[in-house]
Amino acid sequence: MAQDIDIATFTKNRTSDIKVRLIEEYGHTYIDIRQWTVARDDCFPTAKGVRFDAEYFQGLQDAVDTLARHLRCTNETSNTELR
Repeated sequence: MAQDIDIATFTKNRTSDIKVRLIEEYGHTYIDIRQWTVARDDCFPTAKGVRFDAEYFQGLQDAVDTLARHLRCTNETSNTELR
């Protein structure tokens, strides 16, 4: 059995983190993006998240790139309006 790989962790609030992980299971590699509950010195995964086959990574990357461009445009417009 292969080891799961933590790719990134983002703090959502003082009791929750968002984790991006690579998971190998049943002979497949999955991308898992999930909210984890932080309790004392331990973390527990919640049902809030998504897991999909790593073969869809390129589609996810394209979507995130499009989202980043959209957010930059939105922020540039907001900054212009504030002046």
